[in-house]
Amino acid sequence: TLLAVGPEGLYVPVAQTLSAAQATIDLSVYTLEHPQLAQLLADAARRGGRGRILLDGAPPGGITKLQKWCVALVAAAGGDVRYFTMPDDAPNGLKRRYRYVHAKYGIVDGHVALVLTENFSADSMPLPAQHPLGGRRGFAVLTNAPPVIAALQTLFVADWAPDRFLD
Repeated sequence: TLLAVGPEGLYVPVAQTLSAAQATIDLSVYTLEHPQLAQLLADAARRGGRGRILLDGAPPGGITKLQKWCVALVAAAGGDVRYFTMPDDAPNGLKRRYRYVHAKYGIVDGHVALVLTENFSADSMPLPAQHPLGGRRGFAVLTNAPPVIAALQTLFVADWAPDRFLD
């Protein structure tokens, strides 16, 4: 188990974990606005692994152009990206499950779990630099603890559920 502290200490362990993926990456994150991490997710998808990303579909302020670019990059590489929201053409009477998907967690290859306080953004996870860059204080726990991995996998499968939800 590793505790990473940000802003400056988050990018490297998160990037290394995503880069090491061989078969699966399942992420539930509020936003994806980090070009370098998006590139690592796209690279993993190109290697033939299953990549699934669940994002909030209605963050305050909307979905940024940067996030649209990051999502397009991952999707073009074969990643499956879904927005946790009710589409305009959903049948009447259906409601969103939650107001927001504010979670920030992932499971890589069924062997490593990431639990973060911060979004996937350059402000939260700046690239390594000679001097502190500022940003936001945050944390990430990376663990191979089976109970944590199992709990997060169960949660992800329940939230992903394209057969039950029209995300």
